[in-house]
Amino acid sequence: MKTTPVASASQLGSRAWKAALATWPTLLAILFVIYALNEAQYHLMPLLAFVLSLVAIFFHMGRTRGALTYLRGGEITFSHIGSMFPYWKQVICYTLWEGLFVFLWMLPGLFLLGMGFLMIYSATGDATITMSVAAASGTAIAGIVILTIGLVLLLVLLFRTSLNYLLAGCCIIDDPHMGGLAALEKSKQLMRGHRWRYVCMSFPFVLMFIVVASIQVSFAQEMISSAGHALFSLLNIIPQLLSTYLIPVLYQELNDRA
Repeated sequence: MKTTPVASASQLGSRAWKAALATWPTLLAILFVIYALNEAQYHLMPLLAFVLSLVAIFFHMGRTRGALTYLRGGEITFSHIGSMFPYWKQVICYTLWEGLFVFLWMLPGLFLLGMGFLMIYSATGDATITMSVAAASGTAIAGIVILTIGLVLLLVLLFRTSLNYLLAGCCIIDDPHMGGLAALEKSKQLMRGHRWRYVCMSFPFVLMFIVVASIQVSFAQEMISSAGHALFSLLNIIPQLLSTYLIPVLYQELNDRA
């Protein structure tokens, strides 16, 4: 195993930033197609919307494949957007496995959330007799405590699990035939010790998402027309464009040293 130290979070973030600025025309075209696809889902029947959501997964993975190609000295082109369709079985299998694993990791938090809700509902439903008010209040307080613990646990587990499987898509792109479970395991191994590195390198991009969301909320009341809403929804493309290379840059760095 190579002993060369991994680049710092700021260095990795800088690589992602420069790569996005260097290829923004192509990325903008790809992201606009994905944006149009996502918008169309809100105006179609559930079955067609579901099909489009699957197509969007392939488009996103195609964008990531193009980003990896560029980082390896190639050229990202619009044709990358559909480059993962030949491996549709592998992509769907990996997506299902990832969803199942994330759900299983969330179960402890979901269990505590459900228990807390039941205790609160039970307390408020039984607190109709004066003599049982004290006991019911205690049950309600306990339910709120359990509910809070469950919510915190759910968020922590979801965050940690998402980081563990962050690079699985890149693993599938590099070797579509490795299987969904193998991709998830490889991602977990690559991310071991580097989760906080990704949090640090992505922090400026997260701030951009927050700023864009704040602008949308601030002007939501004034933008009555559908054209106005669409215009401000397009703002989401900007942080998506600039953050395109975050995961590919980290994957390339860690995979080279694995």
